[in-house]
Amino acid sequence: MVRETDIRLIFEGSDGDNLLNAKTSNTITEPNTNLYYLSNGEKKKIFNANHDYPKQFYITNESGKHEMILFPHIENDQDTARTLIKAGNFPLDTLKVEYEHSKNVIAVYRVWYNGELKWDTTKGTDRKIVVTKSSSQTD
Repeated sequence: MVRETDIRLIFEGSDGDNLLNAKTSNTITEPNTNLYYLSNGEKKKIFNANHDYPKQFYITNESGKHEMILFPHIENDQDTARTLIKAGNFPLDTLKVEYEHSKNVIAVYRVWYNGELKWDTTKGTDRKIVVTKSSSQTD
């Protein structure tokens, strides 16, 4: 089975600081971030204790730049799905993916972030998505 579903996100502040780096203020971390899948109009918080990444994402610095590797929601009977991201003290964001799902392939080929097309395999855009966060909110 071919599986190409991971999305690479880099969160930056309006000053250009990488918000996934623990040395920045308003740091986005695994403990202060949650994903929610929308399924049949219902918002479901994601935590799969038996998975390697129970929250369906992890934060890494393997490329030399802190980034979040996110595994979006995929539904067998659809070709698009939405994942909601509550990162740190920032407002809720929406990630929409369009994908091919067949017996042998699950592959994301378009990604929208808050309604803006950010990644499209047919246009050769970069698989890494940079998201600028300009203000936080208190919960």
